[in-house]
Amino acid sequence: MSLLDLPTELLISVLEYADVWEWKQVRQTCRSLSGLATPLLFEEINFELCEHGCESLYNISQNSVLNCFVKTIALRRIRGYRKFADFDAWVKGIHQPGTPDYIPWKTCYTTYYEDEELRSQLMPYEEWARLSKEEKNALYEAYNADRELQNKDAQSIANAEAGNVSVTQFSKALKTLPNLRAFEHEPRFLDTDTWALRWRDLYFHPDYIAGFTNNDEDGDIDALQLSIVLERLAYFRGKGQRLQKMSMYIGGPAFATPARLKLLRLSGSHKITRLCRSIHATSPEADADARTGLVESDEIKLLYRRLQAMACAFSDLTCLDCSVSDNDEMTGCMETAAKLVLCSLISATKLQKLSLAFGRLVDGYLRPTYGSQERTGARLHDATFTS
Repeated sequence: MSLLDLPTELLISVLEYADVWEWKQVRQTCRSLSGLATPLLFEEINFELCEHGCESLYNISQNSVLNCFVKTIALRRIRGYRKFADFDAWVKGIHQPGTPDYIPWKTCYTTYYEDEELRSQLMPYEEWARLSKEEKNALYEAYNADRELQNKDAQSIANAEAGNVSVTQFSKALKTLPNLRAFEHEPRFLDTDTWALRWRDLYFHPDYIAGFTNNDEDGDIDALQLSIVLERLAYFRGKGQRLQKMSMYIGGPAFATPARLKLLRLSGSHKITRLCRSIHATSPEADADARTGLVESDEIKLLYRRLQAMACAFSDLTCLDCSVSDNDEMTGCMETAAKLVLCSLISATKLQKLSLAFGRLVDGYLRPTYGSQERTGARLHDATFTS
């Protein structure tokens, strides 16, 4: 009796233990199992709103044979960079295979320590040490150029109405995915074991990245992409298709108010908001200063309607898993963030299961908030309600 003689249900159970790469191999090499592997391979499709980030999702959506298999779309960014203070700070963070352990960052805490395949893809320490300062500086400049290109790409989607290719492809894809039922947002920059640790064949030590850089830029890019996705998912309703399940993370200033949405869409980041936070005692005061001269009263009404439109994406959900955080502990930060989520929940009249987590983000984990005005949010941390 061969594997192919097993009942279909058992074959599917066996295939479910395989990974995406193995499903691809089965689909391409075994005609008998291809029909079982194909639905598994295309059940969940990753995408991001950047150059070429939506091409796979779009191409699958336009294929009348494959688009019916897509049940979940997942916003997962692939690559991230960090802003270093200067060249010396950048060099200090680099930890190539073979780096002596007397240097502060231990090799045993790297992800390549027990990963031979990853080590083989990285420049050995001896080769790195032989590079001249000029050669290293050229690499530093190239790294920053790639980082700036990513930020420029983020700014290009900030005004989604301008005809950005990835946003257009995403919108068109939504119209031709008849069985789409779930949206997942996975903020991969919170994974300190993998995010922003590798560039070309250079490797940055996880402890250095966590201790001497921040994820503000990553958080803003994720928030920007999420805001556009929610807006497009709202229009996805009303075409006989119903999104039933959603999981997402909203971090930092994000798009919690009309003015913040404007600032995020204007530049692709919240540098102005963070600058204002550094000179004010409370979040509302910082927000008021940040929007001075940028947002007129009539525009506030329009932006408020856009936030209301995003809330429509929640209308048919039966299951929602949402985490909300803000790195700053100043008074009012979490209160404002919580209002965004709770206002959106007004539209979610069909919810059967709801999981909410509010807190400060510390090393990739949500921690309870501090301050008398934030205690309600702290008590809601990890609350789950089931009807």
